[in-house]
Amino acid sequence: MNSKKCLLAVFAIMVMGSLIFCSPVSSVTLAAEPSEPIKIGAVIPLTGALLHEGPKVKKGMELALEDAGWKAAGRKIELIIEDSATDPTTALDKARKLVERDKVIAIIGPQHSGVANAIQPYMNKNKVISMKSRQFPKPLIAKYPYLIVLDGTQQQTCAPMGWYAYEKLGFRKVTTMGPDYIAGRAFVGGFMGGFKEKGGEIVQEQWFPVGCVDFAPYLGALKPADACAAWVAGPGALRLIIQYHEYGVSKKMPMIGSFASSLMDEEILPQLRDKALGMHGPSAYASTLDNPLNERVVARWKQRYGSRPGDCAVIGGYNNAQVLVEGIKAAGGDTSPEKLRQAILNLRIQTPCGPLRFTPEGAGIFNVYIVKVAKVEGEYLWQVAHTYADTEPR
Repeated sequence: MNSKKCLLAVFAIMVMGSLIFCSPVSSVTLAAEPSEPIKIGAVIPLTGALLHEGPKVKKGMELALEDAGWKAAGRKIELIIEDSATDPTTALDKARKLVERDKVIAIIGPQHSGVANAIQPYMNKNKVISMKSRQFPKPLIAKYPYLIVLDGTQQQTCAPMGWYAYEKLGFRKVTTMGPDYIAGRAFVGGFMGGFKEKGGEIVQEQWFPVGCVDFAPYLGALKPADACAAWVAGPGALRLIIQYHEYGVSKKMPMIGSFASSLMDEEILPQLRDKALGMHGPSAYASTLDNPLNERVVARWKQRYGSRPGDCAVIGGYNNAQVLVEGIKAAGGDTSPEKLRQAILNLRIQTPCGPLRFTPEGAGIFNVYIVKVAKVEGEYLWQVAHTYADTEPR
């Protein structure tokens, strides 16, 4: 290049540099660029064995995100929901789609422990936050560092019912019934562990197949005791309590729930009516909890859906979305896996369920409520009979 061309090139560079430095357009343009939305995924059962739970979780998540204005740390939130079909293979395919194609920063769900266990190795490998909707065994929570389970463990919720049955209800001998699979044995086993800790005796254990709706053989085989502690999910819950009365067992000994959810949900109480009155069970949530946030959530839910929200909606849906939003805020909008995970684990917040904090492994520490079915002004609902505050995973 000759000297004339060199001078022209230098001059051109100086002019362009001056324009870039002096013009206010570039800085305004950069400041006006919108941040990318934060994408949150959900893998919940909209079909399959737990299809009755997924829509409740969906509504709970949406209500929490509405309360947050669909924003966190000034960024818009986008919720992408996929159906787990309560199937491990399907759920894993949906998780891959959310992570690899949709680029979500976290996934809420699944409900089913077996389904959750199928996707966790993938979530852990890809360092994506996973918020399991319901309880999970303590060893598995510790195994997966990017897993957060605000609902803790089955034993954590159910052991207090064993304590209450012995100390407050005065029971000394109890017979038990439950579905023969991991969660069923964990919910009933959690009660049994707490009851035996206080000195109680389990005189009998009966385990029926998953999906059972005829409990006549098990009711006929019940051994005499102070009470029968039971749990079952799905349509079997309604049948178990009805048959318990039809076969006259309720006149011999009361039934208590080793876990309140599913067995004696508030939404099925209008069908059970007086058959459920006086039943006790443990839960991390009751729609009658006396705190401002819960009162607001219940009022909005009743206005929108004409009923009270249950624990699937609030714990599985609302609380998980609330925790994610608060974690993003605490991280200053930084959604990198480790930053977000640590921000969530450091949270101490008030939820509709009451106070919530976490163990270093990612399990929730919360209040467990012993609820009792009551009838108030013509409405069947749960009343809180006792509170075991700040219970830790076990």
